[in-house]
This record gives sequence, C-alpha cells and structure tokens, in this order.
Amino acid sequence: MITTLQLKNAKPGMHADGNGLYLYVKDGGAKSWIFRYQIAGRRREMGLGAVANLPVVPARAEAARLRALIARKLDPLDEKHRAAASDLAAKASEDREIALEAKTFRMVADAYIAAQEAGWRNFKHRQQWENTLKTYAYPVIRRLAGPPNRRATCAGCSSAHLEH
Repeated sequence: MITTLQLKNAKPGMHADGNGLYLYVKDGGAKSWIFRYQIAGRRREMGLGAVANLPVVPARAEAARLRALIARKLDPLDEKHRAAASDLAAKASEDREIALEAKTFRMVADAYIAAQEAGWRNFKHRQQWENTLKTYAYPVIRRLAGPPNRRATCAGCSSAHLEH
C-alpha cells in the first residue's frame, strides 16, 4: 500500500498500491489512479481520476467496488460506457422535453398583449402592438426559451436584451 509520503514523493512511472490499484505519475508530475484487471482473458486498464480529485482512501474504495463488479462477471469499463450512454440518452431526452416546453417569442408577445389589452383605451392600441411586432420583431427574434444553444437570437442584440 502506498503511504501518504510515498504518494507525495512518487517519481514518474506506475506504482502498485495493491489489488489492482496503481498510482500513475507522468513525467511532468501529474498523478492519477489506474485500475488494472483481467476479465474473460483480457487485460484491461481503467483510469479512475487525478489524485487531486480522488484521494487514496476513496481510490481504494472505488477499486474495491470495481473488483466486486468483476466478481459478478461484469467488465467495469463496459459498465462505465453503458452508464455514460444511459446518461447521454437521459440528457437528450431532457433536452427534447425542454425544447417542447419552450415558448416562442410570438407566444409570449401574444400573452403580453392579451394581459395588457384591458388597460388600453381602444382597439387600435392592440393593432399597433401587433403590427409593430409583426413588422420589426418577429422577423428578427427566433426563439425566446429553450436549451442554452437554442435561446433567442436577435441580429445586433445581446442575449441580455432578450432575458429582461
């Protein structure tokens, strides 16, 4: 087992901690954890993260968790990739839901006009609002809400103009 002092003073190379856990030190001094294992006749290596983000005790606990997967005949790298694919699918599903819930600028403008209409003295005010938006705003502003990569765009405007 690697001690705290050994961890601090480790030279470049691979240093065994035990039970498949290795400290990998690059020539530049960067340190990370590697888990080496064999499953179904294949030797594999899996990066666990930088020592700065994963101290020795949690790294050992993660190695133990991965050994338990191997004992159940599950490849830790395959499980990691499967979890990443699942997370990606969930994120895509969430983005689709956000896009479906997104309101267009036109929808918000129509709601504003309807809410303000009672305070206007005559019907012409509504027409003026609708005509102004139709002529100047609708052709320029595409979307008001949605995921950050699909937020409203306005030629010559900053996003700050659209969020207030």
